[in-house]
Amino acid sequence: MKVGFIGLGSMGYSMASRLAEKGFTLFVYNRSREKSLKFSREWGAEECRSPADAASLSDVVHIMVSDDEALMDVLLGGKGVLRVVRGKVVVQSSTVTPMASYRAYLLTKESGGRFVEAPVLGSISEARKGKLISFIGGESRDAELMSVKAYSSKVMYVGPVPQASVIKLAINAMFLTITASLGEAVALAESWGVEYGKLFSAIKVSWMRGIVERYENRSLNPQFPTRFKMVLAAKDLSYAFRALRYRGFTSLIFPAVTNTYLAASASGMDSRDYSHVVLYLRDLVRGKLIKSLSSTP
Repeated sequence: MKVGFIGLGSMGYSMASRLAEKGFTLFVYNRSREKSLKFSREWGAEECRSPADAASLSDVVHIMVSDDEALMDVLLGGKGVLRVVRGKVVVQSSTVTPMASYRAYLLTKESGGRFVEAPVLGSISEARKGKLISFIGGESRDAELMSVKAYSSKVMYVGPVPQASVIKLAINAMFLTITASLGEAVALAESWGVEYGKLFSAIKVSWMRGIVERYENRSLNPQFPTRFKMVLAAKDLSYAFRALRYRGFTSLIFPAVTNTYLAASASGMDSRDYSHVVLYLRDLVRGKLIKSLSSTP
């Protein structure tokens, strides 16, 4: 199968690498040519100069870009995918708003192509091992796409577009909120002189044990490698409350958590792993610890 792959960031590069490893013929495009040239040298894929070039040579076109604007640019730009999409399948895996995903679906359909939502759960290592979880929005037959199965351990059909994008945003917003709340729990403990290790030990005897076990070795370790950038976590949260607001509901929690990740990003942690929001909040408290403890009753 001939597969176009557009977007070779950390996740896109890993997903495309898995496809190359599994024997798919790849045609790759990235806005920054450095990454597409590197991929071409590493895997023997054909490097393309535009999204349209990658799509024109492919049967299935995978898109993994950073946000709504990048998705629309890839589709609608002067050399966008929609110029050559007739008779082809577009697999959209980027984390975007449901509004953008549905618009992309309509535009692809109007241009004679077939649009499939396929956002994923997992990170770089899971992509390379073929252990991502893919949520499929579109038609039930779309869950059988071989290129999606190649990097997934589970492919779950969830319904028509944009339900897969909604589910992905809901899950991301939930785990990002949990991580930030762990950070504030650490801040609360340390502001009263309770060492975070003691707090973690206490949490481990509760039903929340799994949260601490997942994050204790990464969230407070400045050297932990980035799996999901802080700035992208803030973007996903902002998309979650925008999607809720679009449906006429007021978001109470997501904006506050978004601001926490934005503040961490602005402090110089924008490219750090999202779990370091715990480190950010802990260090905020430590910077004010003497003052806080001096007022202890």
